[in-house]
Amino acid sequence: MLEIGATYLYGREGVPGQDITQAEKYFNQALSVGALEAETNLGRLYGEKAKKAQKAGDTKTFAQASEKRLAYFQKAAQKGSSDAMYSLADMYRYGDYVKMDVPKAMEWYKKSISVGNSDAAVELAKLYVDESATGLGKSQPEEAAKYFRIALNLGSKMAGVELADLIRNGKIKVNPKTSQEAIQLYEQAVINGSLRAAAHLSDIYLKGELVAKDRKKAEQYGLKALELEKTTKPDSEDAWPMYAQIAYTNLLKLYKVEKLEPAKPQLVKAIEDRVGLLPINDQMKLLTRFTVPITCGTIKSPFEVYVWDWKLNEPPTTAQFDWVEKARGCEVPKDVVESFQKLYKIARENNVSFRELSIYALSNANQKK
Repeated sequence: MLEIGATYLYGREGVPGQDITQAEKYFNQALSVGALEAETNLGRLYGEKAKKAQKAGDTKTFAQASEKRLAYFQKAAQKGSSDAMYSLADMYRYGDYVKMDVPKAMEWYKKSISVGNSDAAVELAKLYVDESATGLGKSQPEEAAKYFRIALNLGSKMAGVELADLIRNGKIKVNPKTSQEAIQLYEQAVINGSLRAAAHLSDIYLKGELVAKDRKKAEQYGLKALELEKTTKPDSEDAWPMYAQIAYTNLLKLYKVEKLEPAKPQLVKAIEDRVGLLPINDQMKLLTRFTVPITCGTIKSPFEVYVWDWKLNEPPTTAQFDWVEKARGCEVPKDVVESFQKLYKIARENNVSFRELSIYALSNANQKK
């Protein structure tokens, strides 16, 4: 019943589109026979109703749906649903209908962790890393590491890379033991299919961070990232296009600056097209970031998108916006997507820099406002 309800709620498994009425029918049937997650799913359903009402400007329906959503999550959480606890934590963390309350969010994450939710452990760890988000006064990396390790033990596929990044970025004291731990975490993540870990290992061996510089290993992991790019699911966190971009950039540095003989010469042209026209030594530094608005559920938030010049048919923003929608379930305004596409078309037709044209266009738009 829960699965059939989900197919109607999200329009999948052959269902042509969303059918909230049918979804609610099946979730209520599941509730009538005592399914633990029925109320969690009803909470998600009313989240969809709230989102639709918000887009339509229907404040009354939005408030009613949001109230029911909150009530269903609270009931499910009281019955022991880790997913409902996690959803409540998110609502308090982001001020989604309820008043923003990060300490309360952290409490709900901990309750969710206590019944085995690895995602909650990852999110709680991230809050301990970012003192600005928690109001804790300062970052608490040791607490963050503790919860990343808990997430690992609960089966998280992301926690190992997150913990390795924590060490690599100097949040945890770097010494031979922690350096080795970070490398091992990245290597295990690559074995598990993590594109992000492969890209980061390519970076580490190219720059000589944590380990001695090794051009062949930098190439090995860069090529592995390109291989994983073909199989990474578009709704995965690993599908964030900038991870692959790191690998492409490192490979071109190896071939053009480090003068390494390519293991796969047939790929060099595709790598050059993907990296683009910026000076190779400063490629990642010279990417330009723009902040654009996105909507995640009922929450509006800023999102940073990267712009540079390359030789592919679509602007580099397209893959980033696709990821936001598929991996995060958020919406990018249609006019934002189309604006970057139009600028890219103009830039290519006139043989000018897409990056510089985007800066110019945004500058003029701000002046008009």
